[in-house]
Amino acid sequence: MADEFPIFLEELLTAITIVRGTYLSGPMQMLLYGGIDAMAYYAMPATNPDGTPKEDVKSADFIDWVNKYLLPGSSMECTAEEVYAARCSWLHSHGFQARLNRMTSARMICYANAGREVAEMNRRFNQTNPTHTAVFVDQDEMLLRFFAGARACWQDIQFDPAMRANAENRLRTGGAGLLVFSGQDVRRVSSLDGLFEERARNSLDSVRRVRKWLHGPDYDWPPAF
Repeated sequence: MADEFPIFLEELLTAITIVRGTYLSGPMQMLLYGGIDAMAYYAMPATNPDGTPKEDVKSADFIDWVNKYLLPGSSMECTAEEVYAARCSWLHSHGFQARLNRMTSARMICYANAGREVAEMNRRFNQTNPTHTAVFVDQDEMLLRFFAGARACWQDIQFDPAMRANAENRLRTGGAGLLVFSGQDVRRVSSLDGLFEERARNSLDSVRRVRKWLHGPDYDWPPAF
């Protein structure tokens, strides 16, 4: 496994950068939450508590990743459980309220681009809404914390033998981003492993093209986020 980010993460960070530049805050948030899901998948343990192989990322894995890589060092006043509720609401209904918000004490996350004023927004909201049903979060801070957290997580994977082995095994069938196969691709390969290799190669070419489009023909890949 190479020391740089895997291709799927390069593609994801590229997409988030493009969407952020167009001020499409909703799609950007969906990409961000999907990215946390993916990072939690590659960082989660190899086995479940009962010893069976762990194949699917669960809410606890998402929450663990947020507590370890997203929230530390930030000024965000939300909890990891509230970030997970926000993830559910955006990915399933493109909205603010999830079942967890209705059934538990998890507050709805409201997004703002107000920098240091967010703390004052929360203070005023809590004064007029004693039930504390929502919390404001600076969207750009959440985005930057995800970028930094993804980098820190991948560094941990590189230097922890168990995490590295788990990630390498999972990257075999993932980690290459989305690729629409063509008839030529299918004719060129004769096995599932061959399809994965072809997907990785084509995804790498796609990232290089987009990066050069964003940064100019002299841009070298991969970048350092």
